[in-house]
Amino acid sequence: MMSMMMLYGLGLATTLLPLLTPWWQQHVRSLRRLLRKSGVLS
Repeated sequence: MMSMMMLYGLGLATTLLPLLTPWWQQHVRSLRRLLRKSGVLS
């Protein structure tokens, strides 16, 4: 069940990623800072 959700999410992400690319490049730095602050990235 979980793997199916992962695959579905991955397919959705690959579909939406081209649309989100400019936004992603703009906000990747703040996103990394947020992840580091929450402890996801060391």
